[in-house]
Amino acid sequence: MSKTEGTTLPPWRNWLLPLALLVLFLALRLPGLGRFVTTDEALWLRRSANFYLAVRHGAWADTFQSPHPGVLTQWAGAAGFYLVFPQYAQTGSADIHDSQLLRLMENRGVNPLEVLAAGRAILVLLHGAAFLAAWPFARRLLGPRIAALGLALIAFDPFLIAHQRLLHLDGLLASLMLLALLAYLDFLRSGSLGALVVSALAAGLAWLTKTPAWFLLPAILALTAYGLWQHRSSKRSQSPISNLPIPFTIFRRFWLAPVAWLALAVLLFFLLFPAMWVAPLEIPQAMAGYALGSAEGEYGGPVFFNGVIYPDGELGGAGWLFYPLSFLWRSTPLVLAGLGCGLWLAIASFGQKKKPKQKGADLLYALAPPLLLAFSLGFTLFMTLAGKKFDRYLLPALPPLMLVAAWGWVRFSEIIAYRGSLPWLLSRLGRASWSPLALLLVVVWLQLLSALPTFPYYLSY
Repeated sequence: MSKTEGTTLPPWRNWLLPLALLVLFLALRLPGLGRFVTTDEALWLRRSANFYLAVRHGAWADTFQSPHPGVLTQWAGAAGFYLVFPQYAQTGSADIHDSQLLRLMENRGVNPLEVLAAGRAILVLLHGAAFLAAWPFARRLLGPRIAALGLALIAFDPFLIAHQRLLHLDGLLASLMLLALLAYLDFLRSGSLGALVVSALAAGLAWLTKTPAWFLLPAILALTAYGLWQHRSSKRSQSPISNLPIPFTIFRRFWLAPVAWLALAVLLFFLLFPAMWVAPLEIPQAMAGYALGSAEGEYGGPVFFNGVIYPDGELGGAGWLFYPLSFLWRSTPLVLAGLGCGLWLAIASFGQKKKPKQKGADLLYALAPPLLLAFSLGFTLFMTLAGKKFDRYLLPALPPLMLVAAWGWVRFSEIIAYRGSLPWLLSRLGRASWSPLALLLVVVWLQLLSALPTFPYYLSY
């Protein structure tokens, strides 16, 4: 890590760049929310209507509308009804069908797209909050340059933009799982209780969104075990609580903390899911049954993949290629090139002489990208084992990969600049120190070339 990575700036200056990124993040997602609709959103709008009715009438058991469970999406959709069509609490019924809901709103002079757009806007704001909250953890884990470039890649990725504008689940799951992962990695690095709390809250919200978020459980356990191994293998603790006896430090960070993380996440899941108040055992059982059924391929619809239509959705041996190829076609050239740079650097490092052992921030700078990559690969394998496959199911694996791509780009730019591998003029520009702003300008230009031409129908990318 270069010395400039550790430069101390006034706290307010550290937030200028992420706030600018947040403005661009929202500017790409908020406009045009009422100009289109996707098939599944009609279903989630109806579930949100039922959720709204249940909350207004205190019928807590009826807030269990889906085993996904999609609770945050339904809270957002219910808020859309409250803001645009509050009278639905008196005119709606729990057994209403999609077409009946549409006719009811039209007969009452309510534009269904306005209700949908209001729910979408609330979810976009939730995405923005998770995006901004990820900044301090990414900055401490990867340094400001890589964190800024990585968040820019995330903010301007057309596939992510498309799904983060919908009243749906997968885009939200990607935002929350990234925040939970980054915050927990920062907790392992620093022992910060604040990071542990943020990770637990993000995990609880992710579990309220969709069952694949359960992948966080084995992931957190694996990261904790890895952190414990790193801690024991070092001669002395690098944590800010190293003045405490080492056995207590180990117990608090690697044994007590995961239990507290799980308890806080479960508590939030319980508090925000009213159906859990009356059926705390039945709801998790129903969710688990649905998740296992989806994993076994209980899906009867056709799937188009790699030029072939699979009538029953069963891909057979081609299933192992589904998510890798989906990633290639849904990603952008800048992300793929950054991952290529990172792979090249990793291969090249094997031929170098063994360097002195790193510690502290330098060690974390080296280890964070492989851990992010391992999380993405693990989640991809987790979803590949399931029989039911859609490209959007891969979304939680993409933001960590974009941070790895940013690491590849920044490291590659440092190497070619300081080794003189560029023509004289470009080399001089490289030696002028690659600032986050310079890298972001490149990202804005290249990523916007991919995303903006498809506005507001980003799914067409």
